[in-house]
Amino acid sequence: MQALFPGAGFITSQYVAAAWGGILMIFTAYYGYKGLNYLSYIAVPAVGILAIIGMVLAVKGAGGLEILSQVVPTEPMTIGAAIVAVVGSFAGGASAQADITRYARTPGVAWGGTIFGYLIANTFIIFAGYMVAVATGEGDLPVAFLAMGLGAAALIILILAQWTTNDNNLYTASLGLANVIPVNKKTLVIITGIIATIVGAMGLSDYFVSWISFLGIGIPPVAGVIICDYYFLRSRKYEYGPGTKYCQVNIWAFVCMIIGAIVGFCWHWGVASVNSLVVSVVLYFICMKAFGNKGIGIIGENIEEE
Repeated sequence: MQALFPGAGFITSQYVAAAWGGILMIFTAYYGYKGLNYLSYIAVPAVGILAIIGMVLAVKGAGGLEILSQVVPTEPMTIGAAIVAVVGSFAGGASAQADITRYARTPGVAWGGTIFGYLIANTFIIFAGYMVAVATGEGDLPVAFLAMGLGAAALIILILAQWTTNDNNLYTASLGLANVIPVNKKTLVIITGIIATIVGAMGLSDYFVSWISFLGIGIPPVAGVIICDYYFLRSRKYEYGPGTKYCQVNIWAFVCMIIGAIVGFCWHWGVASVNSLVVSVVLYFICMKAFGNKGIGIIGENIEEE
């Protein structure tokens, strides 16, 4: 908003823009999966079209794809740091992907949507953003698109891109919290959304690279516990439905996630994301076999109602 209307004052200040942006994201997440679904029907094709237009203009403006490919960053990253950054950019979403794909009609649809979304569509969008940034010399995408003459249309589509990402994050966060906090999920959507809006308005994006690097090491252990539990301990067979018993707290899941993250942050060998993931998988398997299956560290019990 500031890039498009630099002299508009109050309405485009980061705090006001964050407030109405947060309200939009809370609104769709409040209505759950249907809200996310309807928004995505509009936003995803629009973002894809903008990415294609941006790539074409970037190549044309730079004088060809060959010239773009010869650009060398002033501060290159190591391969390990690059992997951590890439993993961090979607680690949280990947770990919670089942929250979205649980509504898929078949397992094949869930697999297909996930693979296409992360490996193809996500890679394409990141690559398009890279080309636009390199061609314009501007790392702030709204400013970069304005420099290419795309203006208001680009702004609207970029808002939609943020909207579809953040309402999914908010939906997933509130869904997870609803399982451990005795508060209605819609109430949690509002509370969590307000907190997230405030944190965003305070300037978290200024530390974006550091943040995704943190996620790239801290989130894989969460996925590691889930992977180990589902594939190695439960043999891909979860029981659910009315009458099913669940534990309230599994101490070993938290212990193994924390230790896995600590190893990832402190052990400077190999790829930190892989280290934290592997440690959490192995450690959780050992702890559950040695203690968890005997009821040690398993606290409380819930029974699913109809």
